[in-house]
This record gives sequence, structure tokens and C-alpha cells, in this order.
Amino acid sequence: MRLITDWPNPQNDLASSEKVPTTISYKNGKPSTWGYNVETKEQTFRWFKLLLDPKHKFRGEAEPIQTSNRLLGTLNKTAEDVASDYLKLIWEYTKQDIKNLKGDDWDSIYELRAVLTVPAIWSPAAKDRTLRVAKNAGLPDSISLVTEPEAAALAVLKAKNDEDTTLKVCSQAYFS
Repeated sequence: MRLITDWPNPQNDLASSEKVPTTISYKNGKPSTWGYNVETKEQTFRWFKLLLDPKHKFRGEAEPIQTSNRLLGTLNKTAEDVASDYLKLIWEYTKQDIKNLKGDDWDSIYELRAVLTVPAIWSPAAKDRTLRVAKNAGLPDSISLVTEPEAAALAVLKAKNDEDTTLKVCSQAYFS
């Protein structure tokens, strides 16, 4: 497994990170910049993932969500459109990264599975929208959704396993 940490825009101090900002800007109705390449002065979509859940508690409160919601109308786009555009750009960058490591024929050699994380409180409607977004972005047909707490627990277990330590199940519980 390889974790991408060399996101575009090496001039940005945070560009070598395990995460890339979930931001995207548009020019003439088409995606222009994303991630670390988005400049703060641009009209930018931020926190737009939360717009996929119509019942999310911060949907109408947080300023980045309000701004993204207003921008949707000016560009005649839906939250799903914006999320698909962003995820497509991430996926294209990821495929190029794999190609650089594994060669031009990598996609005929490896079977791909995509795993996306979603907030633990995500509604079934938001999960369905997330799956549609992923399919519209061109991700593989084999897509799984995992809640963020589950993903964090799995990451810790994998890290512990990689450390070559033995995890043991404790058969007794102690309460004070």
C-alpha cells in the first residue's frame, strides 16, 4: 500500500501531507483548481461534502457550507456535481500516481477496489449520494463505504500489525 503525500502545488507548505484539502474552484463552469492549488481569493467550494446530507446539522450554519450552497446556484450545479468533479480530479491524480509506480499497463494487471469514508452520522440518503458521486467520478465499480471511526480503528490495527506486535484479546474487564 502506498499513501499519496505529494499532492500538487509543492510551494504550499502543507502540500506534502496525507490529506489534501477538499476544495475546488471553477472557471467558466468547469473545474479549474483543486486541493492545495486553490487560492483563498478564488470563489471556492469548501465543505461541500456536507451538502450531500440534507439533514446534516451544520448544513445551514457553517460559513463555508453557506458559501458553497450559494455558489451552486451561480454555476447551475448540484452538490453531487461538485463532489463528483472533485473526486474525479483526485481519482485521475491517483491513477497517474499508480501508473508512475507500476507502469502503463497497471490497470490491466490489478483489480481495483475503492473504499470511501463517510461520517458516522451520515444518513442513508447521504450514503446513496456518496456512492453516486463515486460512480460519476469514474471510480471502480467495487466501492465500499466505511464510517470514519471504523476507518480510524482499522488504520490503528494495521499500524499495530505492521509493528509486528501481537494484539491480544483481553478476557477480563476491570471496573473501579
